[in-house]
Amino acid sequence: MSYYMLALLYTYNCCASCDICTYYCAPKREEKMELEEAMRYVREGKELGMRMLGVAGGEPLLYLDEILELSSYANGLGMNITLTSNGYWGSSFDRAYVILDALRNVGVRHIKISSDEFHGRYIPYENIANVLNAAKELQVKIVLGCTSLKNSSRLKGLLEHIQDAATGVILMEQTCYPIGRAREMFRKEDFIRENRAMTSCRDSGMLIVTPEGNVYPCGSMCSNVPGRLTGSLAEQSMASLIERAEQDRHNRFIRKHGVQPYYDYIKEHNIPIPLEENLVDTCHACYELFRDERWLPELDKVVERLESAYGAARG
Repeated sequence: MSYYMLALLYTYNCCASCDICTYYCAPKREEKMELEEAMRYVREGKELGMRMLGVAGGEPLLYLDEILELSSYANGLGMNITLTSNGYWGSSFDRAYVILDALRNVGVRHIKISSDEFHGRYIPYENIANVLNAAKELQVKIVLGCTSLKNSSRLKGLLEHIQDAATGVILMEQTCYPIGRAREMFRKEDFIRENRAMTSCRDSGMLIVTPEGNVYPCGSMCSNVPGRLTGSLAEQSMASLIERAEQDRHNRFIRKHGVQPYYDYIKEHNIPIPLEENLVDTCHACYELFRDERWLPELDKVVERLESAYGAARG
C-alpha cells in the first residue's frame, strides 16, 4: 500500500454555512492549521513519496498569504498542487485574475470551484463567472463541482446562472452525502442513492489531515469517522502513522475488496451491527459501517474472517 497524495483540510472557517456541508464549516469556526505545521506535513509527506498536495477546507483562501507560501514550498519540493475553493474571491474579473495569477506563480495548476444552489446562497454566481473567465486567460485548469440532491437545481440550474463562462470548463456533478450538516437539513428521500457498495475503493492512496492534525487513511470525506482514525500528527510522525495505516487490516481489505463483503457477511451471519440499506455509494457505505466506535470489536472479527475466506479462495 502506498500513499501518493496528502490532502490538508486547512481550516473549518468559511464565509458560507452551506446546508450540504460535511464539516459544519461556517464563519464562526476558528479551527485552522498553523502554517509551520502544514509545511511540516508537506515535507514529511514528500520524504515518504507523496507526489501531490491537495488543500481544502472550509475556505482555505481566507488565508491567502499562508496558502501561497505553503503552495510555493510544496512546489519547490516538486509536488503537484490542487486547491478547492468556493470562489468567494472572484468579486471582480480583475480580483479573480490577480489571485489566480498569484496561485499559478506558486505552482497551483488545478483548482476545483464548488458552486451550486447551496453555495449560491452565500457566493454570487457572478463571482464564479469571474473566476472561470480569468482562469481561461491564465490557462489555469478549473473543475466546477456541483453538489446535488434529487430535487435541487443541479448542474442545469448552475449553468443557467453562469452561462457562457462555463464553456471549456470541466463540469462535475457529485451527490450529497447524508453526513454532517446535510444529515440534519434534509430528509432521507432527498438524497440520490445507488443502493449498492462497489467492491473497490476509489480514494485509497490519499491521506487526509484535519486542522487539528488528525489523520484518516482515505481521501473521501466519508472516512472522517472515529472508526477510521489513524492517529494524530500532534503525537506521532507522518511515517509512523502511514505505517500504522498500512498495517491496519480494515484499510488493507477495503483497498482491495471494498466494503460490500462486510455488508454481505454481516447480513448472512446476523451480526448485531445496524446497516443502512439505502446507500448513496461505496463511500457512504464505508461511513455507515465505521461511524460508531462501539461496532469496532465486531468489525474486527468480521474482517479477520473475511481475510481468511478470501485467502482460502485464492489458495
